[in-house]
Amino acid sequence: GDAEPAAAGSGWVEVGPKGVATELDQSSLELHSGLGEERDSVVARLFHGSLREDLRSATQGRGRAKFQRFCCLSLDLDVAAPGAAKAMALDEALGAFFRERTVADTHQRLRAAMDRLPPVLVLHLKRFAYDAEQQRPTKLARPVAYPAELRLPEEALSPALRGHVGSRGEAAAAAATTYTLKSVIMHHGKFATGGHYTCCTVDGFGQWRIFDDENVAQCSQRDSLGHRDTAYLLFYYNDAALEP
Repeated sequence: GDAEPAAAGSGWVEVGPKGVATELDQSSLELHSGLGEERDSVVARLFHGSLREDLRSATQGRGRAKFQRFCCLSLDLDVAAPGAAKAMALDEALGAFFRERTVADTHQRLRAAMDRLPPVLVLHLKRFAYDAEQQRPTKLARPVAYPAELRLPEEALSPALRGHVGSRGEAAAAAATTYTLKSVIMHHGKFATGGHYTCCTVDGFGQWRIFDDENVAQCSQRDSLGHRDTAYLLFYYNDAALEP
C-alpha cells in the first residue's frame, strides 16, 4: 500500500487494500532501510534479512507494523500438537512461523513476513525446550524432512516484497525466492545439556563432506538430507543473490 505522513511525531501510515491503515514504527523503519548497505559488515550483508511484524487489534481500526533484522529464523517443532512424534516437513514449520496468530492473553493478531531476503537463509530447528513438569530442559527428537531446494511460499513474503519480486517476471521471481541447501549442523545426544555436534557441508569444489571434530570424510547430497532426527541448523543459499 501507499505510505503517507501521520500526525506530527508519529511516523508514517501505510494505507492498504480497502483503506486499512497501518502505522509504521519509525525507528525500526530507519534501521530496515539501511539493510545491505556498505556500512554493514560482510556477515550482515550475507546473513541479515528483515522481518515485518504486523500487529492488529479487533477493537482498533489502525494496526502497527514494526521491522526488525534477523540472522536466522527459529522454527517451532510444534511438539504440543497431536501426532507430534511423527515426522514433519520443513514447509510445515515455515508455514507455522508465518501464519497469523493471536498474541497470548490479548485480542491482538500478529503476523510476520519477510520484507528483505538474505542471500544466506539460516533456519534454526528448535530442538531444545523447557519441560515444566520435570523442571529441566529437554531434547526434542521429532524428525524433520528438509529439501535440497527450498522455494519460499508466497505467504512468507510481505506485500511490498511480493510486489517487488513479482514485478521482475516469473523466472526472476522464482530465482529470488529459491534457496539451495549448502550445510546442515546436527546435534547428537538425548539431552539438551550435552551431546555432540557434526556438520555436513559443500566445499569450494561442490563436494559434500561431513565434519566430525578432526575427522573429515566425503559424503553425498543424499547423505546430507538423511539427518532428520538430528538436524539443528540448516543453511540455504540463494544462488541469484550470491552471483558475482
